[in-house]
Amino acid sequence: MDPVLPFGFKTAPSIFQKAVTRIFHPLLHSALIYIDDILMFSPDDTSHNILLQQFHDIVHQYGIMLSKKKSMVGKTEIEFLGMHISNGQYRPDPHLAVRLLDFPDSNLSVKQVQQFLSIVNYDRDFIPHVSRYTSILSTLLKKCPPPWNSTHTEAVIKLKEISQSPPTLTIPSIGQLILQTNASDVFYSAILIEDRDGQRRYCGHASGKFKDAQQHYHTIYKEILTAKYGIQKLDFYLRTRNFIVEMDNSSFPKILDFRNKIPPNPLLLRLKDWFARYDFTVRHVKGHHNIIADMLSRPPLTHLITPTGHYPLIFMTSPTGPSSSQPAIPDYSFPPDLMATLPPNHQPSLDQILTFAKAHLPVYLSQINN
Repeated sequence: MDPVLPFGFKTAPSIFQKAVTRIFHPLLHSALIYIDDILMFSPDDTSHNILLQQFHDIVHQYGIMLSKKKSMVGKTEIEFLGMHISNGQYRPDPHLAVRLLDFPDSNLSVKQVQQFLSIVNYDRDFIPHVSRYTSILSTLLKKCPPPWNSTHTEAVIKLKEISQSPPTLTIPSIGQLILQTNASDVFYSAILIEDRDGQRRYCGHASGKFKDAQQHYHTIYKEILTAKYGIQKLDFYLRTRNFIVEMDNSSFPKILDFRNKIPPNPLLLRLKDWFARYDFTVRHVKGHHNIIADMLSRPPLTHLITPTGHYPLIFMTSPTGPSSSQPAIPDYSFPPDLMATLPPNHQPSLDQILTFAKAHLPVYLSQINN
């Protein structure tokens, strides 16, 4: 039998991962281990020195060899697995996003579409609305793909643009975790926020497109699925924490509480069993307070036209917008020369609103972190 794991085995990565996870199991509360990359973290110098001593004892016990050139100790800013981590926040390394600019804007081959989407998927946690654009390009990978058109070109250009300046995410610590969710007819989104010291910090998001069958579900079912998908995506932060789910639908906790004699829907039974593994409470919020999740879950023109006026939701909380009765967040200037009542030829005004709203979405995200 070989004393070491030889090269060439397809299962070598998983075997090695299981081995190092077992070896460093006593440190997993303060360490992240991926194959041969180990990151250890502590709240202060004293705790870190104790952690390093424990790490040294384990390494010495199992005869593990370390690379002096690759080892760093006591750093507050590091690069780890393609992420730049600094002062409790992290963002993707820009070298991957830059590679997207090497692709042409139109007429990509099937191989190029696959490569393009693989790079985007690595940074998808930092790209708002990502599923809207990737779903358009994914149709080109079908057995009978549609011909390339302007919609595909716009999706490529937009993904290139928004991937170059991704928002910085906060690593959750001791604050209260809040998951804001919202579902539209086609898309869903969930925003993870940490409420600490009276400030809300943006920690991550999950967004996607409902399957064709799910798009026919009742709104309540879509809201429940959105909460499930959001928790599932952000499970790493939520599995051991008590958190709050904020949504604009008050029926979520009631529909999973079976007290009548009629046998419940099997789908609801499965969902109730799935949610039982998490510790959370549901808080109902009005739609105009659930702005970020609402914007990420709706197609552009759907959320730009509101029942109270032809304005995007980004203006509904602005003191300078048409409805100053809503709680003010930041003070944005309303687009100049935009009429409150849209003219018959209203497409230019809609384009102006859309451009303005998209430009200020990153500002909203950064506002949460400040």
